[in-house]
Amino acid sequence: MAATVYKIPLTNTPQRFETTIGGRSVILKSRWFDAMQMWVLSILDSDTEEVLLNDMPMVTGADLLAQFRYLGIPGSLYVVGAGDDDAPASLDNLGETVDLYHIIDPDATDDSRAFQGYIPFVPHGPGDDLSEPFASPSWYE
Repeated sequence: MAATVYKIPLTNTPQRFETTIGGRSVILKSRWFDAMQMWVLSILDSDTEEVLLNDMPMVTGADLLAQFRYLGIPGSLYVVGAGDDDAPASLDNLGETVDLYHIIDPDATDDSRAFQGYIPFVPHGPGDDLSEPFASPSWYE
């Protein structure tokens, strides 16, 4: 079965609206973050208004939800520019030539999308051999 693609209607003004993403009712908030010169997106649970994601940068070329699988929001979110997939969302072009898409792929079987825990930070000290790559602990594999 083919992936289903939904265009999320954003404009180049700050917004707050309720929608359904993959069967989950959420509130989306978008705003221009002047200090970083980029749009950010917040996702809230629509029943409790608990913030699930706060001010996530709306960057192109990456699944915005990839690192947040543990939240249980199905699918992927992508920011895509018309004519240039990697065109960044600017103050003027969001909703005009750059849009936000939600993609549900029922055939996706990539287990790497499931949250599997955190890799612990192991500090290195003076004299440690850093020429070898860090090996994941056996319990993580």
